[in-house]
Amino acid sequence: MAALGAAALLVTARVTKALLLAGLVITALLGWRLSGVPAAYTAVATVSSVPAQQVAREVADPAVRRAILEPLAITGGGPVSLSAQAGTDAGTTRIQATAPDPGLAADVADAASARMLAHHPGAKVIHPAEVPLHPDGHGPRPLLLVVILGACVLPLLLLLTTQWRQPHGETAADAARHRPHPLRTDIEGLRAIAVGTVVLWHAGFAWVPGGFTGVDIFFVISGYLMSGVLLRQVAQTGRVNLRNFYARRARRLLPAALAALVGAAVILLLALPRSRWPSGGRDIVASATYLVNWRMAAQSVDYLSADVLPSPVQHFWSLSVEEQFYLLWPLLCLGCAVLAARLGWSMARTVLWASAGVLLLSLATSLTWTSRSGPAAYFVTPTRVWELALGSVVACVPALGGRLGARWARLGAWGGLALITAGVLLIRADAPFPGWRALIPTVGTALLLWCCPATPTGGPGRLLALAPMQWLGRLSYSVYLWHWPFIVVAMAWTSTTTHPPLGAGLLAAAAALVPAWLSFRFVEDPVRRHADALPANRRDAASLYLGATNSVAAALTGIVVLTFAWPATGLPSTIRWAVPDDVYAVRGPIGAQVLGDHPTTSPAGAVQDRAPGAIPSLDRVALDTGTVDTRDPCTTDLEATTPVECPVGDPRGTKLLVVVGDSHAKQWLPALDVIAKQRHWRVIGLTKSSCPPLDGMVLPRAGQAGGYTQCVAWNQQVATLIASLRPTVIVTSWARYSVDEGSFERAASRALTGYVRATGASVVLIHDTPRPTQNMAECLLAHPDHQSACAFSRADGTGRNGTAQADVLAANPSFTGVGLTDYICPRAMCAPVIGGVVVYRDSNHLTDTYVRSLTDRVRVALAAVGF
Repeated sequence: MAALGAAALLVTARVTKALLLAGLVITALLGWRLSGVPAAYTAVATVSSVPAQQVAREVADPAVRRAILEPLAITGGGPVSLSAQAGTDAGTTRIQATAPDPGLAADVADAASARMLAHHPGAKVIHPAEVPLHPDGHGPRPLLLVVILGACVLPLLLLLTTQWRQPHGETAADAARHRPHPLRTDIEGLRAIAVGTVVLWHAGFAWVPGGFTGVDIFFVISGYLMSGVLLRQVAQTGRVNLRNFYARRARRLLPAALAALVGAAVILLLALPRSRWPSGGRDIVASATYLVNWRMAAQSVDYLSADVLPSPVQHFWSLSVEEQFYLLWPLLCLGCAVLAARLGWSMARTVLWASAGVLLLSLATSLTWTSRSGPAAYFVTPTRVWELALGSVVACVPALGGRLGARWARLGAWGGLALITAGVLLIRADAPFPGWRALIPTVGTALLLWCCPATPTGGPGRLLALAPMQWLGRLSYSVYLWHWPFIVVAMAWTSTTTHPPLGAGLLAAAAALVPAWLSFRFVEDPVRRHADALPANRRDAASLYLGATNSVAAALTGIVVLTFAWPATGLPSTIRWAVPDDVYAVRGPIGAQVLGDHPTTSPAGAVQDRAPGAIPSLDRVALDTGTVDTRDPCTTDLEATTPVECPVGDPRGTKLLVVVGDSHAKQWLPALDVIAKQRHWRVIGLTKSSCPPLDGMVLPRAGQAGGYTQCVAWNQQVATLIASLRPTVIVTSWARYSVDEGSFERAASRALTGYVRATGASVVLIHDTPRPTQNMAECLLAHPDHQSACAFSRADGTGRNGTAQADVLAANPSFTGVGLTDYICPRAMCAPVIGGVVVYRDSNHLTDTYVRSLTDRVRVALAAVGF
């Protein structure tokens, strides 16, 4: 039977590789073919009173094409094509423009229409450009694509698991012989605490505000077990067997991870908005290569303040940290073995000193980076590896012969459990972490790992050994892998982006237990327990081979998801172009323009369930940040302190307007750009993420000690820069911040009056926009035919907008206040789409298109200050 199992494993490894590569490549090709997503976008505009043949000749003429395209000043991207043909109605002509970006395609088609109007007085535009995302009449079919994905991958998983199952006739005694060392019930219990607190916290259980510290418990346990494995290797064989170590890790982690990533891909395609597919696909690829923690850090993902739906594989960041540790730690231990042999030291003592050195260096890094870098420090390996090194220190102590008395062991064990409990109940997620706070759960875990074996009675070991704790501990890896995608679905269905409502969160966590148990029963446990059917020399080679194919399959799963999403919601466009005024004239009133002079009574401001042909298209809403916002450089990010100038308007203008504040001030640059070009003013944006103009006030920043000190330094430099620029007008605005409004008003007034004293400029404060209750890009994609589900109360929205803005204006009568709320939310319920334009691109920023539709209103409002 053992020989049969060995042969099955070898055959499975080879067959798996071939079928995974072939099957997933075929899946990608089929997904590309069946998705119906074009490689480029075609916009269609309709004009009348010009013969189709004449329009076709004109758009084909090189000189005419240059006259149409050159004013757009297109840079980047692929080729742009223009064509014309007779329309279905007599006397009409369809002008088609194809470009890699839907906005550019529409602008080119409308620019050609404007050309017809200018050169043919009788011409009339029947329909401005529209961009059907799927011109063949069918778009992506998520259910069909998921079936194809499952058809290629799931049989391979079944093939894998059936060959690794326990052979008939194997007894419990046989299984026990395969186990490398006795089961530690206290470790299983600790795993249960770790995964239980993480799941409850993610589910929205308010009584465990520090439930995320369960990850830190896992880190210490992992470091303890890994060093223990390596020390036993040296004790038994006299050397560090890297091949065996990596093979064991591959068997333990990668098959279950592949199953979870495939499951996450299915959940992503079936249950989450299409706008999440591109980033989700990239996250799956990063998770498969165990680099997703660095991706999260680069994006400064924050569990607390992110206003977009999280990735369904975001939790793989902690597994990435562990995998990076598993890759490098055996090499360190190998060096320790060589050093110990040459110097005559014991291996355990050498590893202990090396672990202590890594612990101190990494802990110092964690303390420093956590205080300076905020959320990014949460994810990166240098701030976390000390926790695994702490586990390694604990593993080395018993090997040196150190023993604890029963009394001290009981005291230490109960003290460790108390520290873990304190971390779960007292540490809050908005506090800087990891830093020194991570010492609480990690030291507690270390004490339990060290002391529990010496407390057979009277310690917490009996509590940790309870049957429910052991059951959850055995399933902990699979539960951790599977719970988060279900929690994200609960967030999507309840329109939240941090924690779902408790009922929905607990229901999602309970539902995740089903695939978690199936994964444990048919993937994780069989692979882990029955690899010993092979001879040792062949088992390691087959396991490494199998691990590699699993990683390839997981990465290809992410590529398949990207294939389904491309290009409609792909990477933000790198194409730049400028829209001539005559293009806007061709399109006619859109957005706020349709509201007229009495917006609160205009029927165009009412909430509607369907808005066909919305601009931008619903799957591009999140990317509608405009060419101003995507210029490089344009704004200062969270970590930087040096102001970045963003020039718009007329570069030769003699008067200067400066926009200063956070991203809610920056969102007005598109409208100011248009006005400034008409009035021949220069405009410079000086904006920084989450940083309003303040003097002498430090804002809190989640996850960063000492508050948002980067904002303080930036504001100091901005004051000096504005004094040197000497603008005529200063425009500002800002979002809501959770601070004392009186203190905020005084700090903002000091900053703005300081600008006035230094320059003599007029100050204009644009009232902040009403703040939605959810992310509009996500909501509209989830409810394309029931858009009223995305509407929100005007009273609630204005109650959540800019902090103390009315107080700042009351305290400074010379400032000019500009209110555009009636043109953004004209009714008691704020409509997500007005005049065919989506109003918000996320949970608090207007789309670039809607801001441009407000240009006339901004122009009238700023006339009082001569702009």
